[in-house]
Amino acid sequence: MLFLVPDQSSGMTGSELLVDGGSIV
Repeated sequence: MLFLVPDQSSGMTGSELLVDGGSIV
């Protein structure tokens, strides 16, 4: 499953792409 969540923990702006619970910036 692919979904986007607001960036909260990383220093990058925008959103993080999460793949099967794995965080890919």
